[in-house]
Amino acid sequence: MEKKNEEVSEPSIIVKSVARVVFPLAFTYGVYIFVHGHLTPGGGFQGGTIIASSIILLYLGFGRLKISETLVTALESLAALCFIGLGCIGIIKGGNFLWNAVGLGEQGTLLSAGILGPIYVAIGIKVGTELTSIFNNMRRKSYEY
Repeated sequence: MEKKNEEVSEPSIIVKSVARVVFPLAFTYGVYIFVHGHLTPGGGFQGGTIIASSIILLYLGFGRLKISETLVTALESLAALCFIGLGCIGIIKGGNFLWNAVGLGEQGTLLSAGILGPIYVAIGIKVGTELTSIFNNMRRKSYEY
């Protein structure tokens, strides 16, 4: 394949303005979805995709935004370790993997689902960093061809 030597155009002021306004709202909504996933429809995967989409929107709005691959990889690995650690708590307490060893709180409250809330947070971070990493790799590869 031949390398294409195309210049990437600067995003318009409209795209920059929309990205500046929508990014914090979308990011916060993504966090809300995976933190409250055990109380409402949604959870870690849905919240993670919303967060990754908001980061991609930020890149599209401001062009050459550098996404640290080291930070993304570290967060991705940390989220996976948290998920495995939460799963192993059940084994340590004499149950199965991902067994709810901490009990349930008051119904309808944020901490009412035992370890399900922290599991959704770990999944949300894992999915968000995975999708950001996929976008980053696709973006990098597109500049090579």
